[in-house]
Amino acid sequence: MATPRLTTEQVAQVSGLVFQYITAQGQKYGSRAIPLSAQQKAAMAGFFSSRVLDSTRLLVLERKRVSNPEFYSIRPFDLIVRTIQEGSKLCRRRSTKS
Repeated sequence: MATPRLTTEQVAQVSGLVFQYITAQGQKYGSRAIPLSAQQKAAMAGFFSSRVLDSTRLLVLERKRVSNPEFYSIRPFDLIVRTIQEGSKLCRRRSTKS
């Protein structure tokens, strides 16, 4: 399947879905994550700043896997439509909170 050509708006919308997924996974698993060990930090020190490494946390799941994002199974056009719909809902929620 050819890679779809997305507009800047569509890229932003898909990025929003990715952000939502990562945020949800962080909320689900974050409380169990631990800081990197000194050995892990040393192994990655050449690639990341100490600030990034000091703020990074790690969780190793045993006999469990993080689920794929829902949007993995959605066709590109359907994904774009769904993203637009979700964006509209979010805008409505924000406007009712003001």
